Amino acid sequence: MFKKKDLLMILVLCAVLVSSLLFIIFTRDYISIGGVRADIDDKNRTIYVSLPEGSLPDQKIQFNFLFKNNNVFIKKLSYGPKEIEDPSEEKIESGTFIDLGGYISHSKLIVRSAFSDIEYDLWVTTGDVPIITIESDYKIVDEPKVDSTISILSADSGHRKYNIASEIELIDVWEDIPKESYSLNIKENSITGDAPEILDFKTSNRFRLSSSYTDRSFLRQKLAYDIFRQFSDKDLAPESRYAELYVNNSYKGLYLISERVDRNMFSLSNYKKSQDTHSVIYEAVNSKADFTNGEEGFSQVEPDMDTDGPYPGPLLKLADLIVNAERKEFLKDIEDMVDMESVLDNHILFLLAGCTEEQASNNYIYRGNENGARFSFSPGSH
Repeated sequence: MFKKKDLLMILVLCAVLVSSLLFIIFTRDYISIGGVRADIDDKNRTIYVSLPEGSLPDQKIQFNFLFKNNNVFIKKLSYGPKEIEDPSEEKIESGTFIDLGGYISHSKLIVRSAFSDIEYDLWVTTGDVPIITIESDYKIVDEPKVDSTISILSADSGHRKYNIASEIELIDVWEDIPKESYSLNIKENSITGDAPEILDFKTSNRFRLSSSYTDRSFLRQKLAYDIFRQFSDKDLAPESRYAELYVNNSYKGLYLISERVDRNMFSLSNYKKSQDTHSVIYEAVNSKADFTNGEEGFSQVEPDMDTDGPYPGPLLKLADLIVNAERKEFLKDIEDMVDMESVLDNHILFLLAGCTEEQASNNYIYRGNENGARFSFSPGSH
C-alpha cells in the first residue's frame, strides 16, 4: 500500500514530467510559411516547405527558435530560373510577409545569437513536385562519371534524403540542345547497406534525369512510360516522376527522373563470359535504327560495352531476317525471334503518344539468354 506521502510524490513527479513534455512540444523550434509548417532537419541544416499549388510568392512567415533571441535573417539565393546577383542578409520578424520571388525559392535562413550563427538552406516550392539537388566538385562531362552527392526534398517526408553518395555524367549530348540530360548512379551501400527507394520507385541505384528539351509539352516521354506500364503487369517500362533540378546551386529547370533501363528492370541474368549466349539490350539512338543498317543506329546496353566488349550477333541476326528473308521465311521465323505482342504494344504506344515519325529511335529491344528467348520492346528515353 502506498502512503499518502508517496502517492503525493508520484503525482508531483508526473506533473513535472507532463509540464516538461508540454514545454518541449510548445516551445520547440518551428517555422511556417503561408500557414504551412516547415520540416526542419537540424542534422542537415535544411528547412523545406511545400505550399499548395497556385500559392502567391508573398507569404507570411512565422517562427520560433528555442533559447535564441530570434535574431533571424534571410539571404535569398535564387527563385525559379533567376539567381540573385548580389544576395544580402535581411532581418525578418515573425508574423511579417516575405516575397519568395517565385514558385520555387532557395534562401539561406540565419539564426543568430550572441554565441553562434546557425545557417539553414530554406527551400520553398508550390505543388507536389520534389526538388533534387546535385553537388559535385568536378566538371560534369559525358564521360567518365564523376563523384557527386544528391539530396531529394519532397512533400513526402518518407522520400526526403540528404547527401547520398553518387556518380554523375552527361548523356544525350547534342550541340543544338542547351539543356543537358544526366545519368546518375547511387553508390551501393550508401544508405544502411542498400540502394535507396527514390520517389516511390522500387529500390534501384541507376537513374536518368531527362531534360525532354525537344518535347515542349513535357508529356510524351512520361505518357509513354505510364501507358506501357499499364499494358503489362511485368513493369517493363521505367517508373518516372517530374522533379525540379539544381546542379551546384544552379537551377536547371523541370526534369523527368526515371529508372535507367538495364538488365535489372527486365529481370535478365548477369553476363557470364563462359556462357555461349548472353542476355542483350540494345537502345535505338537515332533514325538509322530501322534494321536496314545492321547495328548502326543502335547502342549496346547489355552486355556492358566498356567491360565486356561488343556483342552484336543477336541484333544482326534479327536485322538479317527482317531485311533479307523471303516473305515465307520471314513469316515462319519472325515469331520465334520476336515477341509479337510486345511489338504491337509498342506500335500502339507510339500511335497514342503521337511520335510515329520517330519510332525507330524511341525504344529498347532486349532478350534473355534462356533457350527460346525472343526479343521484346520497351519505350525509350528520347
